[in-house]
Amino acid sequence: APMDVLPAGAGAKALGLLSSAIPVGMIGQLAYHGGRKWAPEAGARLGRPRLENVGEGSGGSAYGHGLNVSDSPRVAQSYRDAIPGREGYSYKMDVPDDDVAKMLDFDTPFSDYPPDVQKIIREIYKDPWLREQFTVKMPQLRKDTVGWEIYRNLQDVFGKTPTSHGLWNVVDRRSQAAASKYLASKGIPGLRHADAVGDPPIRNMVIWDEDLLKRIKVLERE
Repeated sequence: APMDVLPAGAGAKALGLLSSAIPVGMIGQLAYHGGRKWAPEAGARLGRPRLENVGEGSGGSAYGHGLNVSDSPRVAQSYRDAIPGREGYSYKMDVPDDDVAKMLDFDTPFSDYPPDVQKIIREIYKDPWLREQFTVKMPQLRKDTVGWEIYRNLQDVFGKTPTSHGLWNVVDRRSQAAASKYLASKGIPGLRHADAVGDPPIRNMVIWDEDLLKRIKVLERE
């Protein structure tokens, strides 16, 4: 089940009031998630995250449709404890660094992404399939186009996104799911963002690539 409540401070950041760019490679492999229990599977004694369970949490998916994880075990524990009837669990997992490096970053401009990620983003903005299938077109890609804009541009193509105030806690989840699925198909497995709480800030990820979720190692459950 996803830890998909809007983190503290996220509303201000969605309005562009906070800067949280995360240099590639800054996030380590360990990540934590809080939510309902994952059923054991063959080869996954503690279960594993699945996109089909996204949306079972107690809030909105502020940073995109996918599994929300944090580098803070306390964040995961807070979502675990929010599950009624003491049925929540927190998970410690290992996310491959190579996949993290391919993610969008909330505040990182296009010019600062690695060349291989830049190539994917360029192809997305020039994708003839998007132009042929949808009325809303992708805008021009700029050097200063940041990660959240890329995701929102795709939401605009697939549906309609934020409120007039630009907040991400009220969105069309269908267009979010479509944007996430499309990005995963192109090799972008998720989005990184930093919370305003903590010094240094707590670092979080939204993972929307099912293949990556299958490869994540679940290390502990409590």
